[in-house]
Amino acid sequence: MSWKAADFGLNPEHPPLVKALAALPLLLMHLKIPPSKGLSDFKGEAFLDGRDFIYGNGGLATADSIIFRARMTAATLSLLLGLLVFVATREMFGKSAALFALTLLVFEPNLIAHGAYITTDMGIACFMFASIYAFYRYAKNPSWGRLATVGLTSGLALAAKHSALLLLPIGLALVLTEIFWPPVGRQDGRKAIALRISRSFLVVSVIAFTVLWAFYGFRYAARPGGVPLQPSLADYAQGLHGLEPRVYLAVAHLHLLPESYLYGLVDVRLVSNFFPTTSSVRFTLMESGFTSP
Repeated sequence: MSWKAADFGLNPEHPPLVKALAALPLLLMHLKIPPSKGLSDFKGEAFLDGRDFIYGNGGLATADSIIFRARMTAATLSLLLGLLVFVATREMFGKSAALFALTLLVFEPNLIAHGAYITTDMGIACFMFASIYAFYRYAKNPSWGRLATVGLTSGLALAAKHSALLLLPIGLALVLTEIFWPPVGRQDGRKAIALRISRSFLVVSVIAFTVLWAFYGFRYAARPGGVPLQPSLADYAQGLHGLEPRVYLAVAHLHLLPESYLYGLVDVRLVSNFFPTTSSVRFTLMESGFTSP
């Protein structure tokens, strides 16, 4: 739907990068996109449409081919992460440390579990690491090319998973570290370093958010042709409390972020509020013997 119809409203709870990457090999298979069920619950709609898409295009053999192609394409992010970890560690600490770091990565249980699935986890792990490594290389030897690389990788992280917004405080922490604890032998004064790093942070932010907008075709509306999301962003945000709904709706009013991306941020916050409660209830029931683990 993203590639063929520029429709980012079917699954707005996640940014499009990993989904678009996984769908690339499917574009050559001439698959039929199932018609919308017209459900008000977008998660139920995505689940049912996804089931019909995978299993309604020619039987189990075609379904296996769809899943295999998509997973293997998404798994390239795991390979890219391994390559980046090796290269970064070799540059910082040498070949032996790089091999040791790569070994830890390859046998890390979470990465083994998620490495070949079409989820946002490997995308955020890969590009968040890439952005921090790119900043390290820029701070060590500043250049416009390295600065652009920081912005590009940060934008790819934002387009992979909403938690990449944590790069903003991480980036600020790295900037402050460069200003107040510059490397030994740095000739620039603290004021000059602060001015250069602050300008760089601004440039990186502009590039990163431009990359994010590019994944949505530089269009605010989640769905083409004026088709609204169901429920609307305003209605969906009412499930939050305090100032949060006002903040999201203000950002939406100014069109600072794509509608689908904002919708996903609201969903992340709603889910985060939901899970601790259900987990506590389930734990209480387990302790009381009312349910099994």
